[in-house]
Amino acid sequence: MNNETQQYTLEEIITDFYSDVDMSDAERSLVVGEVIGMITESAILRSLEQSDESVQNAFTTLMEQEPTEETIDNFIQNNIPNFEKIVFEEIMTFKEIGKEAEAEAEKENTN
Repeated sequence: MNNETQQYTLEEIITDFYSDVDMSDAERSLVVGEVIGMITESAILRSLEQSDESVQNAFTTLMEQEPTEETIDNFIQNNIPNFEKIVFEEIMTFKEIGKEAEAEAEKENTN
């Protein structure tokens, strides 16, 4: 039995959420991009809230310089060691909210 854990990108995970939704590829791509942005932003905010003041100040300074995506990624890798865990938690929160919304929509459709 193979016990390897397969790693997925955030884009692959979110795209899979919408694989059964009836929409065009262009619409799906737009929705996936928006959701990735929301999850990433939420994870960054949570990470910074949990970081010490020096990391928060360094991030503020970085953002004032209009950094590239690569520069932001490097900052996160160097300063927020638990970022992947926080992203995973945000994905799980997103999934739970989605399930709640589906249940509410089904409830409204049966009334």
